[in-house]
Order: sequence, then C-alpha cells, then structure tokens
Amino acid sequence: MKRYLLLLVPVSLATALAWAEGPAPSAEAQRAEQLRRNRGLIRMLVEGGLSLAGEEDPVRRAEYCNNMAERLAGAIKEATQHRDSPRMMELGRHLRVLLERGVAPNLSLARGDIPEGSADEMKLHKVRDHTARVVGLLEEEFRRAADAEPQADMREALDVVQAGRYQVDLALKAPGRPKAKAQGPNRER
Repeated sequence: MKRYLLLLVPVSLATALAWAEGPAPSAEAQRAEQLRRNRGLIRMLVEGGLSLAGEEDPVRRAEYCNNMAERLAGAIKEATQHRDSPRMMELGRHLRVLLERGVAPNLSLARGDIPEGSADEMKLHKVRDHTARVVGLLEEEFRRAADAEPQADMREALDVVQAGRYQVDLALKAPGRPKAKAQGPNRER
C-alpha cells in the first residue's frame, strides 16, 4: 500500500505541471505548448515516483527526490532566464514540496537510525550537500536575474526555494525518528 501512495507525489506533481499556468484566450494552443514544455518533467516525475515506490531505504528515497529536485531546478533556471515568472513560481513551489516532503523527512527518518560519526552518516551529508549545491546554483540564478531586472517575484521565488532547503538542513540537525514514516513528497503534514 505504501508503495502505491509514493506514486501519488510525482503523479500529482506531473498533473499539476500538465495543467500549470491556467488557460488563456488561445487556450488550446497554450495548453499544447505547456504540455510540450512539461513533457520531460512529467516523465521524470512519473519515473521518479516508480523508483520511490520500489525503494525501502530512506537515504535512497531522499536521493531519488533530490534527483527530481535537480531536474525541477533546471527547469526553474530556464524559466528565470526567459523571464517566465508564472512558470518559475509554479515550479519553485513544486521544488519546495519535493524538498520538504521528500528529501527532508527521508533524511530525518534515516538520521534516527544512523549513529553519529558512522560511515553511513556521510551518506546523509552527501544527500544534504547535493541539495545545497542544487539550490545554491538556483539562488545564484535568481540573484543574477534580480540584479539585471529587479522583480518582487524573484525575491518570492528565492524565499520559496530557500524554505525547502532549510527543511533539508533541519532534518540532519535534529536526530530522531519522525512520528510518521516518511514515504515521499506526498506525505501529509
């Protein structure tokens, strides 16, 4: 049952991407373009969800979520470079969810089972460091774009992404088992 629940996260994110940004006056043409732009992300989220569903190890689940987050970050960077603020914000919110409900709870769960100073602890830090690199590059892109053309949505996007990163950092600072077992980004709060 748990494995099927894990599929809900990437599938719900994929559905949101397919219908993101709402219809406009030429709705059919814009919908087709949105689907074309999001096709790779949708495929990645579905495949990532299947990988999550088959994985029991929380560190590996966090790595899978991190890989999906990296792809989302790439799409956000592209949207930022094209000044596509609605897409940037939409994908930024999805990235935050992936970090807060996928990477962070799985790291927290693993943290509770791994002794401090052990070799396995290095795996946790490696996942966290990967998140920091991905988000750090995205933060730099937001700052560059904001310097070129200051916009409130750049600041908001930066805040959204940093909030997700903060939760990942917090997951390793507070050892202990969370109340509910982490499964993936669709986990209810």
